[in-house]
Amino acid sequence: MSADRSGKVRIFNTIVPNMEVTSDNQTEFSIVGNVLSGKQDFYAMASKDFSSLDGTMMFLPRAGAYLPTIGYVSESVADENGNFTNNPVVTITLEASATFFGFTIQFQSTAPREFKITTYYQGATVQEIAVQNEELLCGITDELNLFDKMTLEFIKGYPNARVAIDNIIFGGNSDYSMDYNIMKESPDSIQEEKVSRVEVVQSLYRLSDKVNNSFQEKVDLTEYDTYTFYFSNPSYEIEVKADETVLPVIDSSSYYATVDTKSLSGEHELTATCKEYVVTNRPTAKTINSVGIVKTWENPLISDDELAKKLANWLGHYYENNINYNITYAGEPRIDSGDIVLLENKISNGVNARIYEHELSLMVRFLAQPRHIKNVTYNEIN
Repeated sequence: MSADRSGKVRIFNTIVPNMEVTSDNQTEFSIVGNVLSGKQDFYAMASKDFSSLDGTMMFLPRAGAYLPTIGYVSESVADENGNFTNNPVVTITLEASATFFGFTIQFQSTAPREFKITTYYQGATVQEIAVQNEELLCGITDELNLFDKMTLEFIKGYPNARVAIDNIIFGGNSDYSMDYNIMKESPDSIQEEKVSRVEVVQSLYRLSDKVNNSFQEKVDLTEYDTYTFYFSNPSYEIEVKADETVLPVIDSSSYYATVDTKSLSGEHELTATCKEYVVTNRPTAKTINSVGIVKTWENPLISDDELAKKLANWLGHYYENNINYNITYAGEPRIDSGDIVLLENKISNGVNARIYEHELSLMVRFLAQPRHIKNVTYNEIN
C-alpha cells in the first residue's frame, strides 16, 4: 500500500495470486501448467533447430510414460514461413485480479517471431500488446493494468517448429535504470537489524453454543429500505427482530448483517442476536537466521494452514533481504512509491529495487531523493 503524488492511497500486489494455465493446442506430452513453476524439461523433437546434443534432452518414451516436468509444446507446427494453420493460444486465468509491471517468457531452443498478448478484466478487454521477438528470453516491460485473464496467441512461429515455453515469470521487470549517470553520489546503504524468525498468527475459529444479544436499540425506519448491523467479533446464526417480528436477512458475513425493512415505518426496537465464534491463535513460523529479532504478523483473515505458510514464506524472503538505500539523483517525475527500478551500485549494474518513499523537489531543475529503497527478490514478487 502506498500514497501517490496526489495523496491517493494505492494498493498494489506483492504476492502473485494463484494462476491456472490452459491450452487447447498442445502435444500429448506437453504440460502447459508447468510454465509457472520454473525451468522445465523438454524432449528432443524434429522441430527445426530445436534439439540439442548436450545431454539435456531425452527421446520420447515408447510406452508413453511421460516426464511430469515437461513445459509447454504446441500441437501446431509453423510452416517454412512461420505461419500456423491453427494459431497456438495459451490462456492464464488468475484467482484474483492483479497488476504487474511486465513479465518474462523463457522459450526453449527456438523463439516464435510474433505473438499477441491480450488481457481481460471481468470479460472485457483491457490491453492488447503486439510483440515481435527473436530472443529466447523475452522480457515484456509494459505495465499490465488490472486484469484477471491473459491470452498469448502465437501468430508467427520459428520456421518448421513448434512453440515451446519453458517458463513465465510475472512482475519484477523495469525499464527505468537508476544508474550513476543520474545519481549525484553512490547509494547510501543501510542494513536493518537481522530477523531470526517470522511468525504469522493463524486464527482458528470454533463454533459456540452461547447466544449473544449484540444489538438493541430503537430506530426510526421510515427512510430505510434496508438496515445493516456490524459486529466487532466474528459471528454466525444471526437473527434480527423489529419488536417481536423476525426480519429477513438479505446479506451477511461474519462481521455484518443486512435486513429488509421496506415494510416498516416509524420507530421500532431492533434487536440482533447471534453466536460468536470462539477464536484461538496458532503461530506459523519461518526461520530466517540463527540470531536476530522475531517479527510477528497478525491478521484475523489468516485461518488456513496453507495461506499462513505462504505468508510466512513471503515475509521470510522480505526480511531476509534487509538492505535499504537512500539516494539523491537527478529526479524523475514519473516515479511513484511502490515502483520498481533497476538500481546500479558498486556490486551490480542493475538490481531490482522497490521505492518505498520518494521526495521530489523543483529547484530550477528536478532533484529527487528516494529515501527508502529496498532490493526486491524473485521470491518476494512471486
